[in-house]
Amino acid sequence: MQDAGEAELIPHQPSGSENNLFAGTMEGQFCVELRGVDPDYPHYKSRGEKFLAVSLTIDKSNSVHEALQRSIEGDPLVDDNAYYCEKYDKKVDSERRQTFA
Repeated sequence: MQDAGEAELIPHQPSGSENNLFAGTMEGQFCVELRGVDPDYPHYKSRGEKFLAVSLTIDKSNSVHEALQRSIEGDPLVDDNAYYCEKYDKKVDSERRQTFA
């Protein structure tokens, strides 16, 4: 038998419906895209990634909107950091970016 103090120490286990409500309300999705920049080796891949929070670097931005814009700019994958494409069986210059879906 538990007394009132012990009952407060037991963590609450959310039900499935509580988890779905939270995820449906607070969850977003990134679309991570990988596309070729060399016209001789065209390729494109994308996948979704769920998130509950977004981290922004604001030190070089004047507003949240500008920080969001900077967060979706593409990152070049070239030289030693080039993407290995199975389609061409070699490393190819690409761009990786993430957008909000």
